[in-house]
Amino acid sequence: MTRVNLDNGRPLGRDRRERVLILENEAGTHVVEVSPVLNQWAVTVRAKAGGPVICDDYFSQRWQAVARGEDFLRLLNRSEAPPGWTVGGRGAAEQD
Repeated sequence: MTRVNLDNGRPLGRDRRERVLILENEAGTHVVEVSPVLNQWAVTVRAKAGGPVICDDYFSQRWQAVARGEDFLRLLNRSEAPPGWTVGGRGAAEQD
């Protein structure tokens, strides 16, 4: 038997804050958040300190969103830019 909150009918102990996963890169410059949004799971990557949203991605299952969030975190923790990423406003092909 599941105990529910009489105010909103949701199971006790399952509010939104308990389901949100927040990951921070090693340098502390970016945050990756996995959170429930309208029957989907959102992965949001943003610069820390109120910076802009860099990427939003949506998945139907939580495990897919967590896996993508961990992928983004691995990319952010790299010491060198991944192939094809822009550095200093120029594409990788333009740097030569």
